[in-house]
Amino acid sequence: MADCGFRYIRFHGLLCDEMGICSIKNGVLQYHFAYVDALFFILLEIGIRPIAEFGFMPSLLASGESTQFWWKGNVTPPRDYDAWADLLTALISHWIRRYGKEEVRTWYFEIWNEQDKAFDSEAAEKRVSVVDVLDGKADTQAGGTAAEG
Repeated sequence: MADCGFRYIRFHGLLCDEMGICSIKNGVLQYHFAYVDALFFILLEIGIRPIAEFGFMPSLLASGESTQFWWKGNVTPPRDYDAWADLLTALISHWIRRYGKEEVRTWYFEIWNEQDKAFDSEAAEKRVSVVDVLDGKADTQAGGTAAEG
């Protein structure tokens, strides 16, 4: 990878159900980061840092069933914004423990891709509050949403 000059990579689907991010056991939402860890380990080993796009919505947190692509990425906003913020906070905090604060601060984070298509204006306002929560709890920079056009 050093030959191609890439330093960062952005990709979709980090929170898709296939990544096994969350499950419910005995009525309690649990997080599992093994697949994300495996992916990020490989990226960092070859000298590429992630641009972590927090999409699509895990079905356990989704407000609906609308999906796109053949792999059915859920494009609905979270049913409970506090639960979604807790997931993102737990994931970023996990990365800080695993890779160190200084490393994670070099990464870029995108709260949602093309939110202008998937979320309504009320949801957009709530997304901003999630950014505020993440900035406070996870001690890292969170922001942005990509918009088409």
